[in-house]
Amino acid sequence: MKKKKNIRQRLFGYILLLGLLAIASTQLGWVYRGETEYTPVRVEKGDTVWEIASRSTDDETDIRYVVSDIMETNHLSDTQDIYPGQILKVPVPSGNN
Repeated sequence: MKKKKNIRQRLFGYILLLGLLAIASTQLGWVYRGETEYTPVRVEKGDTVWEIASRSTDDETDIRYVVSDIMETNHLSDTQDIYPGQILKVPVPSGNN
């Protein structure tokens, strides 16, 4: 009887762990970051990171992930401005550049 209880506890633990890993993978952006290539984009007057991201994002991708990727890849902080003439690496889905 104790053996059955021990097996059930282990099984429950494994299922719980798998569930937590599934949740963590979606929250960490692993779904978005498949094979990503980058293309250089020159910032024009009046551009924002959001606008640049929206020009390179398809309808199925959450633009927030693309903005975050641009910020991270180009080592930009939330308070840092971009300026005309600056070259940013912008993600594009593999095979679309």
